[in-house]
Amino acid sequence: MPTKQPATMTDAQGREVPTQYVQKYDRQRDRVVRSLHGQAVKLHEQIVKFRETAKEKIFSFVDSAAAQHGVSLGGQRGNITLRSFDGLVKVQLAIQDRIEFDEQLAIAQQLITEYLEEISKGADPALVQLVHKAFYADQRGRLRTNAVLGLRTLHIKHAKWIKAMEIIMNSIVVQASKQYVRIYTRESADADWQLIPLNIAAA
Repeated sequence: MPTKQPATMTDAQGREVPTQYVQKYDRQRDRVVRSLHGQAVKLHEQIVKFRETAKEKIFSFVDSAAAQHGVSLGGQRGNITLRSFDGLVKVQLAIQDRIEFDEQLAIAQQLITEYLEEISKGADPALVQLVHKAFYADQRGRLRTNAVLGLRTLHIKHAKWIKAMEIIMNSIVVQASKQYVRIYTRESADADWQLIPLNIAAA
């Protein structure tokens, strides 16, 4: 039985257009888009439900294992990896913090600038470029945290640089933590792990 056409269809400007005046091609395209959208919403809901179920099972297992040793982990379980008995499947619960920097970062940046000015004649252009990129904000005004924290790996003994690195660490603010469930498989014990994609864009 054919699907009954709606009396009107809303266009991109929010206007109600009688369906009989909408071109057949536009009606067909609308049906395809809405059909795929409906399937995608259901698939997304299934993935969300799976992720929550997986987290509950992982936490339950780890808590049970800890209890056998008389230990209570509470809410702090950290990153977890579980492997199958044959070693060919593993499940990871990864916890990733989203960090930002508070106002102290400006102080650290000033100290680094003063350090570079003091050694201006002998400053390595590559170092200057590295510092510039680290403190360069994107269009949304956000810094690349990895680039800023990467400055700490540089082997520089100058007092101002060392002080700046200490301030950077003190300026870190954890805004949120996000949990990821990842499942990997491999053909044999010496083969590379292959991620099972649960992201529709990567599937």
